[in-house]
Amino acid sequence: MALIDCNFHSYVLNTKVNVRVVIPTLFDMNKYEKTLDEVYPIKKFKTLYLLHGMFDDYSCWTRHSNVERYAEEKDLALVMTSVQNSFYVDTEYGHNYYTFITEELPRFVRMTFPLSDKKEDNFIGGLSMGGYGALMIALRNPDKFAAAVCLSGAVDALESVDFSKEPPFIKLKAMFGENPEKVNPYKIYSLIENLTKNGLKLPGIYQAIGTEDFLYESNVRFKKYLEEKGISSTYEEGPGGHEWDFWDTYIKKAIEWLNL
Repeated sequence: MALIDCNFHSYVLNTKVNVRVVIPTLFDMNKYEKTLDEVYPIKKFKTLYLLHGMFDDYSCWTRHSNVERYAEEKDLALVMTSVQNSFYVDTEYGHNYYTFITEELPRFVRMTFPLSDKKEDNFIGGLSMGGYGALMIALRNPDKFAAAVCLSGAVDALESVDFSKEPPFIKLKAMFGENPEKVNPYKIYSLIENLTKNGLKLPGIYQAIGTEDFLYESNVRFKKYLEEKGISSTYEEGPGGHEWDFWDTYIKKAIEWLNL
């Protein structure tokens, strides 16, 4: 695998941004008889966009997990960037991170690297805030992503918000201004209701949560909601809290679930 760190000026954010891309090279240390054309084929790779959680950045996945190795086994490219604590939304008084992630970032990485633009070759996943972001983005863009991976996701973080009492670490007024209705396009449950009402196919959903995680109950509720709606998804739980040991275990399972 080749690990490449990029820094470029984002037209959407109007600032320099860091992007980490991991690209398969198909090198096999046990098969030195391969030609250079076999090691570096002209092909477009399937891609998993990985979103970070609150307080983290683009580097966390490769610093704290073995996701690079798991992706290598499946010839899967990885794309990671940073959005601060924005919950991946277009903010009222800050940056338009949703537009950056869904519109500009794919254009930049596909222009620069051999990545497929086919829906069936593109996936998005994340942990905690990023788990929420992966679900929200995939549900708002079912024509762009085949599946969403939600690990320890903050699935209902924006479902019932009180602008008079901001929850810790979620700056609602900075994100949405003074209008609570601006939250609506980012609510997971509402997005699912709209898709099913209009008869649209949802992206695949993989959900995993640790039984000691403080988000356990909300994830169980979301699982039951999907079951009640008759929506096919994969749910897994296991020992662990809101921690990298759990996320490392289940990102491996999630990549296997993608069935590449």
